[in-house]
Amino acid sequence: MKRINVKAIKAWMQRHVSEYVDECGEVNATKLVEAWDFECASGQDTLDPDHIAWDIGADVATEYEKAHTQSNERHGLGYMQGRGAS
Repeated sequence: MKRINVKAIKAWMQRHVSEYVDECGEVNATKLVEAWDFECASGQDTLDPDHIAWDIGADVATEYEKAHTQSNERHGLGYMQGRGAS
């Protein structure tokens, strides 16, 4: 069985997470995990719904969204600022 390097998976996802953020600031964790799989694994590892990459991707997405929400709040930026909302 192939050994899974959790630290390497998380590091890759943290480096690439901003590439999978939509216009609302939400991370598409599914695309993030699938991108990791195709670039760093077999491209089929994440067909297993219990693969650790799914948990890591969800954690990285949550951390990214939380950090950016807090950053926007500190700078007085609302959720829809600049999008025509009042």
